[in-house]
Parts: sequence; structure tokens; C-alpha cells
Amino acid sequence: MIRAASILGALACYLLACSDAEEPTLLLNAGDFCHTNHRSCASDTSLRVCEERVWVQIECSQICSQRGPAWIAAGCEGECQCVLADPDGCTPGQASCIDADTVQSCSDEQVQVETDCGERCAELGLESLACRADELTQTAACWCSIAGTACRSEPPRCVDDSQLARCVAGSWQLEDCTQACGGVGVCDPFSTPSSCRCG
Repeated sequence: MIRAASILGALACYLLACSDAEEPTLLLNAGDFCHTNHRSCASDTSLRVCEERVWVQIECSQICSQRGPAWIAAGCEGECQCVLADPDGCTPGQASCIDADTVQSCSDEQVQVETDCGERCAELGLESLACRADELTQTAACWCSIAGTACRSEPPRCVDDSQLARCVAGSWQLEDCTQACGGVGVCDPFSTPSSCRCG
């Protein structure tokens, strides 16, 4: 009797376990609750993003436009794919030195813009140190210096970690802290006034 009851109990458990269970409903529609950093394509042209614990559907055209007017949407594959409106044009943000004193940079509209370093530094009241490029990042910029520019009995100031600018006879003169210390030296901007700190 006990054995028969055990068999019936086991059979009942087996039947319950093997019965068709309802598939859990995935809450992936806009407005549904979410709690994840995962992003996925909602369609061929939009992205599903969890914002403030609610699913939001954002058009790829909107996401790409945030990068600048040169970028347009080219579908969604895991993430929105953004491509340049003019694939043969320049890439916004890239810059190079076209000569010693001129930077050529690509604007957000994919237009090449030239900047004269002498004029740019003069606007800031500084002297030009010419154009310097970084080939690794494909960027370039005008470098300026206060050396030789006018001053009026102003206290010394640190130009960078190793150079101190002093106002001498009405113009800024740069002093290398390593040379001034005869060895290891840094410029201390927190001293009053700023000064070279040796050792």
C-alpha cells in the first residue's frame, strides 16, 4: 500500500514537471521596466536603451546627429552605425600642420579650416611656437608661449611642470627649473609666488 502510494506520488510529480510551462514574457517594449546597462537594436533603424529604469527606443538618426552634422545613420547592428555624410571628405576633429605656422583642421561640417598660429597666439597675447602635430592621434595644434610678451611687474608663474616664467624688464622670460636647480627641479605653482623647487 505504501509502495503504491509512493509510485503514484512520483508519477504525479513527473507529470507536473513535464507539463507545458508558460514561457516568461520578455518586457522589452518602450515604457517597460528595466534594470540593465545592456543596449540592443529595437529595429533596423533604432536602439533600445534602459534609461531611468524604463526601456526607451531612440532613432539611430538622433544618436548619430549628436556626433555632429557630418554623421548620418546607416542602420543598427548591435549598436547604431554612424557613417560620414561625405565618405570621401575629411573626418571631423582631425588636424595637421600644412606648414610650420599653419594648422589645417576638419570642422564638424567636413570643411577644411586653416588657422594661422601667429594670429591665433596673438589673440591670446602670446608668442607662437608654431604648429605641432601628433601623428598617432592625427591631430595638430598651435603652440603658444608667453616668452617675450609684455608684462608689468607680475609675480612669477609656472608655464608647465618644469618651466617658470618671470617678468624681467617688462617682458616674460622663461626659466628651466632643471637647469636652475642644476639637477632635478620642478615648477611649484602652489608656492607664493610660484618658484622652482629643487630635489
